[in-house]
Amino acid sequence: MKKITLLFSLIVTAAIFCQTADAAELSRADAAKLLGIMNYKNVVIAGVVNGIGTNQQGSFSSPNIATIYAYGELNNSPNSIMQTVYYDAENGWFHFAVSRDGVRLYTTSGYKELKPPGKQ
Repeated sequence: MKKITLLFSLIVTAAIFCQTADAAELSRADAAKLLGIMNYKNVVIAGVVNGIGTNQQGSFSSPNIATIYAYGELNNSPNSIMQTVYYDAENGWFHFAVSRDGVRLYTTSGYKELKPPGKQ
C-alpha cells in the first residue's frame, strides 16, 4: 500500500510542478465529458474552479489543476461531486485512480488502464 501512496504522490507532484505554458482552462463542457467518462449520468455542472485542487494531503494551486463542482448519478445513486482534475500536454485534462493493478486514467478522449510492467 505504501507503493500505491508513493505513486499517487509522485503523479500529483508531477502534475503540479511540471507546469506547461499550454495549460488551458477546463470548460464546463469538458468537465461534464470527464464525469461522463467516469460513469456519472445526468451530470449538472455547478461550477469549475481553475487553478485550485485538493487531495489527501491538502489543498494546492497550479495552472494545471481544476476542481469540478457538480451533481451526478453513479449506479443510480445521486451524488454531490467535488472532483479535482489535472492537466498535462500528453493527456490534456484527466483524472486518475491508482489501484494494485495499475492506474485507471480518465481523459476527455476516453478511458484507459495503465498496467505496471509484469502485469500486462
